[in-house]
This record gives sequence, C-alpha cells and structure tokens, in this order.
Amino acid sequence: MPFNRVNATLNPAQIAEIQTALGNIYANLPFLIDLKPEERQAMLKFGEKNRSFVVKAATVAEQNPDILPRNFNLDDSEAYSAALLVYQYAKTANVATGVLENALNDLGHRFAKHPRGSTTTPSDPSAPPDPSSAKNDG
Repeated sequence: MPFNRVNATLNPAQIAEIQTALGNIYANLPFLIDLKPEERQAMLKFGEKNRSFVVKAATVAEQNPDILPRNFNLDDSEAYSAALLVYQYAKTANVATGVLENALNDLGHRFAKHPRGSTTTPSDPSAPPDPSSAKNDG
C-alpha cells in the first residue's frame, strides 16, 4: 500500500518565492498555450505503438526520398503527422512500382485490427488507416 514519504511544510516566504519562480518560467515560455479538453482529445496520441510507426516511417522516407514531394521536410513536421504522410506517399509509390511492399506491410501493422475474441484474420495492413485507431495509442 502506498504511503506518503514526504512530510514538508512551506512557509509563506517560500511559497511566494516559488510562485515568483513559476511566473519567471511562464514569462520565458510565451509560446505555451492552454488547450480546451476537446482540443486535447482531438490531438494525435504519441505512445509506444505510434513511436515505433514513426521510426519505421522515417526509415522508409530516408531510404526512399524519391517517393516524397520535393518540398516535404521531415524535420519541420510534427513526427506522427509526418509519418502518416510518409505512409500515404509510400502506398502511392508502391502502386506504381511495387518495391515498397515489405515496408508497407511493416508500417501497416500499426493499423491492423485485432478483433477481441474473434478468430478472423486482421484487416489488410496496406489498407488506409482508420482515423479512430490513429488517435488512440495504448
């Protein structure tokens, strides 16, 4: 059973000093914004499954730069959104050439559906991702 191992009491001067320090931090980070709960829920999640997907997509992009538009810059993009775009570009390029089949199968595992209690096979990993599965990463 957890127990409180910290027993501390702050005096008013310490509290004022902490509040001043926090005020200085916020003043030096003017780009911080507050998000409404709806905005937080709508954001893409970045957990372990998505991290793996992003790393694999970055590898595909580095090994196949010709599948990306010339103005596409991985460094200037949010990682998961960029990975989703790389996945889409790779699928398009694969239709024409077929050379990215293994990479697409590997990337597609992120979006494969695994029904609970069912013995059916998962959906085609090269199918377009379901937006609801992209938002939730367990």
